[in-house]
Amino acid sequence: MDIAAASFISHETLRQLRIGKPVSDLTKAAVERTLGWSRGSIDAVAAGGEPTLAPVTDPWKVAVNAEDIMTVLGGPIRDPEAYMASAKRLHLACLVDAEIVEEDDQ
Repeated sequence: MDIAAASFISHETLRQLRIGKPVSDLTKAAVERTLGWSRGSIDAVAAGGEPTLAPVTDPWKVAVNAEDIMTVLGGPIRDPEAYMASAKRLHLACLVDAEIVEEDDQ
């Protein structure tokens, strides 16, 4: 899976994150959501710890938060169709990470 694309961030931003350069908390949250990790897991891994999986009560109901989508889109929703396409891609990426659906199902 292309984590950058699934998180709606650039590959350069993902590279910055991987090499330990500062990135925004919103960027970290987008990547953590894509990976199915709880908030703060990226910082835990950077400190030598382990990520914590985000709780999912019903894996078929993985929620896509509108605020997170607005964050990765870079601002307010101006195009509802683009918003829905982004939400669907993020939701499916979460389902693939949770191994609920196959990548081919996307």
